[in-house]
Amino acid sequence: MNYKIAFDASGGDFGYALNINGAILALKEKNDIEIILIGNESCIRQELSNYQNIPLDRLKIIHTDEFIKMDDAPTIVNTLQNSSIVKGIKMIKEKKADCFLSAGNSGACMAASILFLGRLKGIRRPAIAAIIPTIKGPVLILDAGANSAIKSEDLLQFGIMGSIYSEKILSIENPRVALLNMGSEEKKGPKMLQETFKLLKNSEINFTGNIEGNEILENRCDVVVTDGFTGNITIKTLEGFIPFLKDIIKDSSGIVHKYFTAKLLKKELSHFTYEAYGAAPLLGVNGISLLSHGRSSALAIKNAILTGRKNIEEDINNVILKHLTK
Repeated sequence: MNYKIAFDASGGDFGYALNINGAILALKEKNDIEIILIGNESCIRQELSNYQNIPLDRLKIIHTDEFIKMDDAPTIVNTLQNSSIVKGIKMIKEKKADCFLSAGNSGACMAASILFLGRLKGIRRPAIAAIIPTIKGPVLILDAGANSAIKSEDLLQFGIMGSIYSEKILSIENPRVALLNMGSEEKKGPKMLQETFKLLKNSEINFTGNIEGNEILENRCDVVVTDGFTGNITIKTLEGFIPFLKDIIKDSSGIVHKYFTAKLLKKELSHFTYEAYGAAPLLGVNGISLLSHGRSSALAIKNAILTGRKNIEEDINNVILKHLTK
């Protein structure tokens, strides 16, 4: 059996070169993956000509001459029906692919996923499940940007989906789920969060209570539940952490001090990178739709494709469905 992954070869800040490099790395690592490159055929073939010994029997090209730019509004998917994003999403719906991956316009990817795939039965709002790498292991946060206006029932579903994803895809046994709040006490925060606390507490998942933002990197939990507005700000704030440390080293005095500090940080923070996981799933849609960072390297793309493979292998959506309907 081959796992068929439709890939937006034109998406992201770096375009075809890095995307195709990452795709080839994935093909060479796993011999049961079939990658469908969607984009301008001549650009794709030009990049492929730079490589030798490519498993062409597991590589297909779907041509499109329409492209959704990073700054286009999500509603553009209604107009650019021939774009790589819309074509890729429709391939899932038509059972021509098992998964879709893009490092392109995340808003357009979400809009196309919801519009053409629809929601899983019982899911009120899909959520982006982004991974925060920590020294002690990955922490999943959702929602990371799909919904800003939500209800407590939505957060409960985020907790359930996040717990399942953390267990099945990140291989964390009995994941600890926490609610992002301004304090650890049950009565902290607005009424909606207090109601969410009760729902999570009475659910079957391993709910450990509230967590504050400064505790996320301490690995106090495996899944952080929050709304998309707060989650997106949290993710982007943490993304600035490593560049901040690098700037401190650059501005510090003394060549010896700089050398040993940089060497120490490189060793200790080697796992603190999004590249290890590569992609965030849009959980709750009726198909596997993965979003990669716009600045993804070839390594990140390779790992994103492997993440897609594992999502397919674990049949993640059916596991979520069974949990919600039992």
